[in-house]
Amino acid sequence: MQRGKFRVLMKDVAEAAGVSYSQFSRWVRGEGEPSISQAIGMVALVDATLDEIFMPNSRARSQAVNRVQEQRRNRRRASPNS
Repeated sequence: MQRGKFRVLMKDVAEAAGVSYSQFSRWVRGEGEPSISQAIGMVALVDATLDEIFMPNSRARSQAVNRVQEQRRNRRRASPNS
């Protein structure tokens, strides 16, 4: 999946991982990491690999998190209720 092709909200990624938005938000802040099964659900929605998700201090993980945040901003901008 190419970046920007789909607009994905963080809540949608959390749902795909099978966790609450608050749990996903903790992962984004670096407070824990998803399990393999949770990560597989997220990979289906974002342009990331399992390596990117499971490397907490890596440049790759930062880039993956930035992609999710950018997709969220784009979705907000496109929303007619913004």
